[in-house]
Amino acid sequence: MLERVYALREEISMFLESKEQDNSHFLYPQWVGKLAFLVDITTHMNTLNLELQGKKKDVFEMFSQINAFESKLQLWESQLQKGNYSHFSSLQNHKKDFIPDFFVSSIKDLRKEFSSRFADFRKYRILFKLFGTPYETDVEQVAEEYQLELIDLQCNESLKSKYHFESTADFYKKYILPSGKYENIMANAKLMMSLFGSTYACEQVFSKMKYTKSHLRSRLRDDHLDDVLLLSSTNISPDVDKLSHNKQKQGSH
Repeated sequence: MLERVYALREEISMFLESKEQDNSHFLYPQWVGKLAFLVDITTHMNTLNLELQGKKKDVFEMFSQINAFESKLQLWESQLQKGNYSHFSSLQNHKKDFIPDFFVSSIKDLRKEFSSRFADFRKYRILFKLFGTPYETDVEQVAEEYQLELIDLQCNESLKSKYHFESTADFYKKYILPSGKYENIMANAKLMMSLFGSTYACEQVFSKMKYTKSHLRSRLRDDHLDDVLLLSSTNISPDVDKLSHNKQKQGSH
């Protein structure tokens, strides 16, 4: 919406003028420049939002994306202080109308917001790292109950060779869990894989329910909706041909 308003700013101004409505904002270069900045920073935020969505996202991957975005904010703050607008394509058209301090302060406020909002997660940074990159984790940084197990894991060349060819979840599920070893590391992995495991699924199921239970489907019962929720939240694809093979297609008259 912001992108379209910005792209059609001249047309919107002409339309408001033709209707004898106030269009002064669109004639004010600094206001339009602020709109351009809002378009760019919102685009970056939307990109982050999409990266955090998905059924198979684990907390380590999402926390890494948050850290990456905070590093980007730091980079943008430094570049804007120098008058470099290379990552703000819309704002580049209006940089001559501004002193960079306004945008720098906005980026600083956003950095503070991220730092405050995700402060609780930073307390578990080492546990995230132990789960996501066990072979790159310093043994002395983790709690004592993990240290001996982590040394054994890092020295196990057989498991190490498999680690680079599997997803994080599959690595723990296929190799760490069946081994019967590394109980504390496996317990941490179960905890990490359960974090955020239902958030995206719940939002998706709610949307599915809202779409299914409409005014056009008044005959749906609770058991029907239970089945809808089950199907919409599972990764298993039903074998329709097998399920319908022994069913009578046409009732007798």
